[in-house]
Amino acid sequence: MSSSASPIAAFLSAYLGWLLAILGILIWIFLAFLYVKHPLLAWFSNRFGKDKPPQAPSGTPGEAASPQPFIYAPPPRPQPEPPASQEGGAEEPPKAQ
Repeated sequence: MSSSASPIAAFLSAYLGWLLAILGILIWIFLAFLYVKHPLLAWFSNRFGKDKPPQAPSGTPGEAASPQPFIYAPPPRPQPEPPASQEGGAEEPPKAQ
């Protein structure tokens, strides 16, 4: 009878380097996640979370029956300039005689 190693031991001896590399990468990913967990969770909460209802003008939430509508006032149009005189200069007031 020949003694052979178990299949698990043969697998581990053949792929031990790969298993340690994958384990090391997983540990680095986990540690990086722990380092940036709070900013990352805050970003996800802000990006995908439900927004709070707007406050009423008095500052207390829930006082207004519905949120105030957004009113857009377009910018004022520029006023047209008065037409210039045909002589090209400023008009002089009539001289008294």
